Amino acid sequence: MSGEKFFSDIFFVSDSPDLSDKHSKFKVVKMENVSSFEGYRFKDGSVRQVLKDISLAMYTGEAWGITGNHTFELKLLLEIMANVKPYLSGRCVLNERGMLRKKRIILPHVFYIGDSQMLYNNMNVLEYIMFATDKKGINPVDRQEEILDLLVASDLGFLCLVPIKYLTKAQKAVITLVTAAFCSTTKLIVFNVPELEFDETLYSAMAKISQHIKSVDKTLVLCSKDPLLIQAACDHIAVILDGSLKFSGTTDAFYDRFDRIVFRIKIEQPEDAMQLLQSEMPAYYFEMIDGRINVFDYNKIGLAHEQLYDALIRLRLKPELVERSENSVENAYREVVKQYDLQKQLS
Repeated sequence: MSGEKFFSDIFFVSDSPDLSDKHSKFKVVKMENVSSFEGYRFKDGSVRQVLKDISLAMYTGEAWGITGNHTFELKLLLEIMANVKPYLSGRCVLNERGMLRKKRIILPHVFYIGDSQMLYNNMNVLEYIMFATDKKGINPVDRQEEILDLLVASDLGFLCLVPIKYLTKAQKAVITLVTAAFCSTTKLIVFNVPELEFDETLYSAMAKISQHIKSVDKTLVLCSKDPLLIQAACDHIAVILDGSLKFSGTTDAFYDRFDRIVFRIKIEQPEDAMQLLQSEMPAYYFEMIDGRINVFDYNKIGLAHEQLYDALIRLRLKPELVERSENSVENAYREVVKQYDLQKQLS
């Protein structure tokens, strides 16, 4: 199809993170060219670091989603960030405190969530959060009210008196995140459980909890391959593909740069309809995704409903549904991977 020409016109360049100290907020994480001890050994005897030259800067009041094509790499990055694992080279500064590359130290300002088994099964949810935040220095009655307010606002009020042993793994992880939000010494919360699956209720809960974390000037970093979770909970995103950083920045910038889907069309015999539309509208690119025709605007021309409907009428096509595509992490991430794969083929 003629629309395929657009891919050759896209030159993929990673966003350069702001590593300077000229920022209105406090810098909680500063990683400069960090590479991991862990490496991949290939059949030809060559070795490549699992993570290579990762540079990130994160500030108070931000929520970051770290995603990519290999779960092991994502988990390793967050383990290095939380000082759970050492790193080979580069520089990592947390809370303006430089970390020794080979020495792991428990950091009082970091709350690391690496699994869903950190809670005590013999307590209910409210008892545990009250117990774990006892040193907050706030009157217990006021603290309990704050905790209840967040649980209710997150649609998790029904869990308050439920024994922890009856919670799902995902629910346990979310309750651990609530606990981290109320720990007074915590500045950085690392949520490193990408293997867990979240439902729609928990997406909403994560969004509310993330908003609370940002409102009290803490920083949230979560690792996930679930685009819906990142979209719900994060205002910043970093993409790691094959151990290299391909994008870091706000989710708005991520959408603006990579999400080029403007419309979706549901129609009978979509393959035939797509070929007709591509011939009729060569300035746009059409692709089948999940059984629907997706219309891409790579040249940022701008496509109005009327233009698309006029083309459908001229072609005598009768779609069941035409809907404007909303910006999404899933769309943008799919495009990053597409461009990355194209680069690998051309290199």
